[in-house]
Amino acid sequence: MGDATQAVLGIDIGTTAVKAVVVADDGSVLAEGEAEQAIDTPRPGWSEQDPRDWWQNAGLAARRAMAAAGASKGKRVGVAAVGLTGQMHSSVFLDGAGEVIRPALLWNDARTSEQRRRITQALGMDGLRDALGNLPLEGFTAPKVLWLMQSEPANYARLRTLLLPKDYIRYRLTGDYATDPSDAAGTLLYDVRRRRWSGAALDALGLDASILPRVAGSTQITGAATAEGAAMLGIAAGTPVVGGGADNAAGAVGCGAISEGVMQASVGTSGTLLLPTREPHIAPDMSLHTFCHAVPDMWY
Repeated sequence: MGDATQAVLGIDIGTTAVKAVVVADDGSVLAEGEAEQAIDTPRPGWSEQDPRDWWQNAGLAARRAMAAAGASKGKRVGVAAVGLTGQMHSSVFLDGAGEVIRPALLWNDARTSEQRRRITQALGMDGLRDALGNLPLEGFTAPKVLWLMQSEPANYARLRTLLLPKDYIRYRLTGDYATDPSDAAGTLLYDVRRRRWSGAALDALGLDASILPRVAGSTQITGAATAEGAAMLGIAAGTPVVGGGADNAAGAVGCGAISEGVMQASVGTSGTLLLPTREPHIAPDMSLHTFCHAVPDMWY
C-alpha cells in the first residue's frame, strides 16, 4: 500500500444507527463514523426498516470514518479487509433479481406470536431441542418467514433469498449471498450443535432450503468488493470481505469474551449476558439461548 496506513474497516448495522470503525493493523482505532436511522412502526408491535436504507447509511458511515482516519494520520488510509456485524434475527426478503421485496421485519417486531406457536407445535419440545437447540421467540427469523408465507402470500411467492442485516450489506458490497454461524444460529433454522442448516426444521415448517445462504466462518473471506460496492464505502475494488459475526458475538470478541470464564454484559437497544463455552450446553427446558460464537469452535 505504499505510504498508506494499513487498516481494516468494520461496519455495524445497528437498530438505531449504522456505525463504521477504522482500525489500524496494531489494533488502535483510527476513526469512527455513524449514520442514524429510524424505525418504522406501521402498526402497534410492528418494527420495520428498509434494507436499502442500511446500505445507504453504511456508505455514509464508512466514508465519514475513512475521511476522519485519513485526517488523523495526515495521509491516505488503505483498507486491507472489511468485517461486518449487525442486529441479529431481522429478516431481509429478496426476489430472484436480488431486489428487496418488502421492508425487513426487525428482531424487536412482535407480530409473530401465531407463527411462534406453530413452530412449537410442528417440532415439539424434543424436536426443537434435537434439531435446533433453542425455543422459538417472536423476534427470531423463522417466525417472520412463516408470517410472510401466511400474511403476504404474493410476496412469499417472490422470495428467493433470506438474509440477515449484515449479510445484505455483504451482498450489496460483493454480490455474494453468505452468512456466518453466529448469525445463522439466531434464525431458528440452524442446528447449533452440528453447525449446519436444519433439514428437520425446514421440512417441519415447509420451507425450501434454497432460500438460505451458504454459511462461512466468521474469519473466512466470503468475497471481494465490487467496483460499485467499493465506491459506496470509499475503499478499493477487490478488498476482501470476511464472514463477520452477529452483534452479540462480535461485541464479545471486541471486549475479550472469547474463552470460558469470561462473561460479557451488554446494554443497548436490548440487553444481554453472554458466556462463552467450548461445547453447546443446551438445557433440558432450553431456558437459555445457545448460539454459535464468532470465535471458531466456540458457543455461548
